[in-house]
Amino acid sequence: MCSPRAVSTHWGMRPESTQESLDISASPLDRQLLLAVLELGPAAYGANLHRSVEKRSGLSASISSVYRALDRLEFQGLLKAHEQTLEVRGARRRVRIYDLTPEGAAELGSVVDAVRQTYRALGERARNR
Repeated sequence: MCSPRAVSTHWGMRPESTQESLDISASPLDRQLLLAVLELGPAAYGANLHRSVEKRSGLSASISSVYRALDRLEFQGLLKAHEQTLEVRGARRRVRIYDLTPEGAAELGSVVDAVRQTYRALGERARNR
């Protein structure tokens, strides 16, 4: 019998079978993280992403929730990460920088399209009253 394949995550290795499936339409944190990665570019690492999501959206998420979501998005192929040494608050630290993959950009595009369609429908509804 084969053992389950393990995947690397921010926190270490875990069996692939424990990975959550992603339904981006049902996850406000995931949507906000994809937007924050796009917005922050080369400064898109965990703590910055956490601050950006809370500031922009008002979502109150723990840092551990953010890292779990980043792991999930990376596993789903929507983000890729690489380690880099940066000066963070006066100290040099190793951080994981996140980038959108082509699939992540497409997913983010579909989320933006859905939001636009919702606003159009609401606008039409308001004009027809």
